This record gives sequence, C-alpha cells and structure tokens, in this order.
Amino acid sequence: MPAYSRRSFLENYRYLFVSTWILLLTISSALQAYDCYDIICNKAESADTCINVVDSAKTVTINPCTDSKSCPSISKQLSTVTTSWTNENCVPSDPESIECPTNETSVHNGFYCCKNEDCVSGICEGSWCKGKSIGIVCYSDLECESDTYCKGLSFISKTGKCTAAIESDGACAYDDYCGIGYGCNDGKCTQLYSLKVGSTTDDKRFCVTDFEVGGICEYLDVYIGNSKIDSPYKCYIGSTCSYWLNNQLLKYSTSPCHCSGLGNTTGYCGDYIEFTLAYEDFFPKFGYNSSKCSGVDTHTDNIEVLYNCGSISKDAYDYYNNLHGQAMHWAVFQSGAINDCSSSLDLYEPSYTLSSYGKSQFLTISRIFLLIYIIN
Repeated sequence: MPAYSRRSFLENYRYLFVSTWILLLTISSALQAYDCYDIICNKAESADTCINVVDSAKTVTINPCTDSKSCPSISKQLSTVTTSWTNENCVPSDPESIECPTNETSVHNGFYCCKNEDCVSGICEGSWCKGKSIGIVCYSDLECESDTYCKGLSFISKTGKCTAAIESDGACAYDDYCGIGYGCNDGKCTQLYSLKVGSTTDDKRFCVTDFEVGGICEYLDVYIGNSKIDSPYKCYIGSTCSYWLNNQLLKYSTSPCHCSGLGNTTGYCGDYIEFTLAYEDFFPKFGYNSSKCSGVDTHTDNIEVLYNCGSISKDAYDYYNNLHGQAMHWAVFQSGAINDCSSSLDLYEPSYTLSSYGKSQFLTISRIFLLIYIIN
C-alpha cells in the first residue's frame, strides 16, 4: 500500500473514532443530565416526612401530610423537570380564619368587613362591604355597586356619580365603564374570553385562550425538532420541547422533556399546557355576568376573585383548580405516577377531564328526576 494511502486511512480512522467518541460522550452527558427518578406515592398520611429521596436507588417516596400540616415544595418539585429532588418535612399549616381588616378603607365591595370604615365604599352590611347605589356621589369606581361606575370622575372634578355600566360594544375609556364580565378593548366594551386566535387585543383576558403575545390572541403548538407533536405531547428524556406561536409562526420558548415519574426513557413536554390545543375551549367556560363585587373585580380573570365575588359557582371553581393542577403537573398526571395521592396532596383529582364541567349538577338533576319517577 502506498504511504499516502496508509496515512489517509489512518487519518480517516482517527477522525471516525474521535467523532464517535464525542457523540457517545454527548449522549452519555444528556442521559446523566436528565436522570429521572421513579416516584412512589403512598396513600397513608404522615406527620413527619412528605418527600423522601433515595439517590442511590433513584426513587422518591411521597407521603401526604396530616390535616394540620402541609408539604411546601411538593407542587414546585413535581411541576419542574424533577431530575434533582430534595427531602421535605411536613410543616404546620397556617390556620384559616376570617379577621377584621387592619387597613381602613381598603376592602373592596363583596369582601368581609367589621365596620363601615373598613370598606372603600364606607358601607359595611352583614359583615360584607356594599357598594353605593346609582346616583350617589363617588370618588372611585370601586365605591359603586355592581354593574355601575363613577361617571364624571376626573383629575379636575375629583368626584362623580354612580351610573349604570355601558352595554356591550359601547364606547369606553376604561374597563370599569363596562358591565360585569366585560372590559374595554380597543375603545369598546368587549366580553372576556370572546376573541378568536389571531385577533388583536389590549389584554389576554379577552382571548378565548387567555393568552396573547404582541397584542395578538395566540395558542401554542408543540414541536420536537422540526416535528409537530399532538397532545399529550410525549417525548424522549434528553430531548428539547419547542413551543411555537400558532398564528405568528414564531418560537415562543424551549424547555427539556419532563420526567414522568415512571422510568428514565419517556416523558412529556409539560410547559404552557393551558395555552395549547390540549386545553382548547377551557377558558371560555369561566365567562360570567354577575358579581357581588365592583370595579376591577368585575373585569378580572383571577379565579380566586371570581369565586369570592360569586361570579362563578363552586363547581366551576373546582373544575378550574383540578384542570389547572393537571396542567401544572402535566408529566406525572399523564403517566399516572401520583394518581394515588394527587388528590390528598391538593394538587388535582385525576378523574377530572375537560368535559367534567357541569357534570355534578347534571347528575344531581338526574337523581331528582329519578326519585320523582320512583315516587310516582
């Protein structure tokens, strides 16, 4: 064999060897970087340890805490990539109690009060702040009763009068001009959760997805590499999930494939789930047109405020919290790794689905009709 041929062969061999070694090192590093733990979920409550990590066995044992205690970091650890766990002990829960407000004239209408001075409106009736009626002098929109605003109020006048809110599509300058469940979008009173993907918007609350980027209502498509994947967005551990704006065709974010709590091979793309097609038609179910509150609290998408103000039912509130909990812990929810204790951990009820809303009322009505039928 000529000398130059032997030298070329050796160089090619060395190149192939080094390339293969680098590739194997890269794969090995990726597997080490995403070394997932198996999650063992105990049903029995504990007063001591709620997260017990055994690094040598790559296992995490989760125990629900007793009623008087909670596990502070459980939700955060379960909702992230969960490749690095820390032990956690149950700690005493803060007791729930209703106390008199400490800051005078700070309480909004519809919330608990002890005396008139507690309320923005200056009216405390039956331990709840009540708004001023139409025609009464006001100094802010929060002072007026539901479905009204303080008309005539300005930096010059300083006062106005409580006036009926502007109807749908009416001209407005601020949210408070509009009725309950509406807000001011592009100068018109617009219903929350009503604008389709691709519509221009002043705020995410007006979008059916409760999500906007650059003033445009959006939802996210999920990709692995150049391939779009569908719900439940399964992926291989070590791969990267990309989230793309559907309408604007721009990359929104990337994150690692999340561990599922069952093995070290497959997981799920688990970020921004509520803004993907997996949660299509989720947010419009929380549209509302009634409230015992006023001002900013009648134009919000804050689920806690909506429930406290009576704008949504207990059924809708539970539905939101369970579906939201599933989205926040998507990988372990999809794998079922913590199904035995997710409810006792106050994370989510596994049996809830997108079609669960209204199910309890339907079953109750059905039982009533069945009882009437049996009696007759």
